[in-house]
Amino acid sequence: MRLDLAEQPPRADILRRFEFRVYSQNWADGILLYLFSVLSTTDRRFIEFGCGDGRECNTANLSINFGWRGLLMDRDRAYADAARAYYLERLGLDGGVRVAHRKIDRDNVNDAIRELGLEGELDLMSIDIDGNDYWVWEALEVVRPRVVVIEFNPSFGIDKAITVPYDPDFDRFAKHQSGFYHGASLTALVKLAKAKGYMFVHAESAGVDAFFVRRDVGEGRVREFTQEKLYVPSPERAWAGPPWAQYEMVRHLGVVEV
Repeated sequence: MRLDLAEQPPRADILRRFEFRVYSQNWADGILLYLFSVLSTTDRRFIEFGCGDGRECNTANLSINFGWRGLLMDRDRAYADAARAYYLERLGLDGGVRVAHRKIDRDNVNDAIRELGLEGELDLMSIDIDGNDYWVWEALEVVRPRVVVIEFNPSFGIDKAITVPYDPDFDRFAKHQSGFYHGASLTALVKLAKAKGYMFVHAESAGVDAFFVRRDVGEGRVREFTQEKLYVPSPERAWAGPPWAQYEMVRHLGVVEV
């Protein structure tokens, strides 16, 4: 399926109409179903970093309802054990979802994935590790996902391409009680994505996840946007004021321009 891009209005919310959730934390389920209806799939394999207990993550709908297979990872052993039990109950022994307890960082990410049996092209990768997200994606080489979903930090705004300094033991709430100090700005992720050959296609209305499509897969099928067009502040963080005020709360902790 191809979009006739010449007939599509240049609206910033062109994918907003497809947002809905079944198992995802916010609105990723609908966006992913739409993207793969346009892009098609290959082997329907995925990898997700930071799956929690598996009940509310970006790949759950695809594996439970559409037969996708893949690898879930979480640094918390209790979460990984809970996710393993959940998918065993839902999908059985041969359900195609493997859960691993791993603390992923930029130094071990490629070896860990390779050891767990994934290499080469796959359809989807999701990164939500509340800290070194930028650094992990930058270091990743062993797999080439066609679609990437990665959490951005809405409190960092879009004025600068910034991320938290690399720290293999990063703990978001230990760094600051607000939880506003983590990850990277949307601008930093868009810049990294371009360097890795990806198009920025959507930022969900919850101000959490950004969606990227590998350029060789998406050109002529999906529209590329700038971060200025699609950035959305987080409604859940509005209690602390606008994004610039949220950033002021944590700026003393330091960031890295990339």
